[in-house]
Amino acid sequence: MSQGFEHAQTDSDVETRIELTESAGTYGLKSMTLRQTRGLAMLILVGVGVVLLKAVDGFSYWPDPPPISGSRWTELADRIDPNTADLRLMSALPGLGDRKARELVAFRERMQLIDPTKPVFANIDDLMKVKGVGFAITRKIEPYLEFPTPTTKAVD
Repeated sequence: MSQGFEHAQTDSDVETRIELTESAGTYGLKSMTLRQTRGLAMLILVGVGVVLLKAVDGFSYWPDPPPISGSRWTELADRIDPNTADLRLMSALPGLGDRKARELVAFRERMQLIDPTKPVFANIDDLMKVKGVGFAITRKIEPYLEFPTPTTKAVD
């Protein structure tokens, strides 16, 4: 004998089948017992109830959008050069924060040891050499940055 539940179909289940036909122009379930119909109706009612409760209660709270500028944006000058800015100014850039600003400054200092005559960040894309600084962050802080203009050498 197998363990578990076995459902024996009763005569009342067989007699209460609901036939959905094509006469209404829709193709639906071929047959459902009364128990299945009640279960489906109950699921639909619970679903509609949850949606209505969420609509009444859930829409009463609208979170504030994130600020457009960083929390320390007032500390910024008009535009800063990432090649000379200190940690405090770099961390004031919106979306950058203290951690990424520290990484940018540390990267800049390491690269300046290799070649102190050349600017580490010649353009906005050079900032993406630092781990954790990607396209989205560079485009967000681009209006606040200025980069050194390349000097052209005169040809003799």
